[in-house]
Amino acid sequence: MKQMFLRVAAGEVEPEEWEKWWNSNRLKLEEVLNRGDRGRIMPALWSANYYWMTKTQGCAAYYFHTQGRPVKTSDYYEEKAQEEEIRDRQKAMEACHRKTAPARHPWEEYLEKHPTESISFGWKSLLGTPPGQKPAKVFSYKNVRTTEQWKESVYRLFQGRRI
Repeated sequence: MKQMFLRVAAGEVEPEEWEKWWNSNRLKLEEVLNRGDRGRIMPALWSANYYWMTKTQGCAAYYFHTQGRPVKTSDYYEEKAQEEEIRDRQKAMEACHRKTAPARHPWEEYLEKHPTESISFGWKSLLGTPPGQKPAKVFSYKNVRTTEQWKESVYRLFQGRRI
């Protein structure tokens, strides 16, 4: 069992081989491993792909770590999982293109027969102040009130009432 876990940590076991080994040794593993380790190494939703092998690899490494024997893991499963994900995305995109092709085809034919015309207008003439509107007021900030002046003017405004 530990030899197989070490092989998984090293990235030497393929997902189908791991699943087959796990199923053939299930009874022995239930006796040897506690419920938490079994659940971590082989979760209920596990399926034979490299994404799940990365999880299993990490859990096998954790199993050895808890026993005081840390092991190094390879990045083989991670690389394969990324390749698998890219391949699945490409398949999904191809399926989407195949599925939408009947609806897209007439529209693309129409666009080929009727090219779009470019629209241009003098947008630069719209910049600035519109005719008939006064230009923006320019405030001089040379004679700015101090905090004390503001307090005094507010005090006068409310004639000494507390706010």
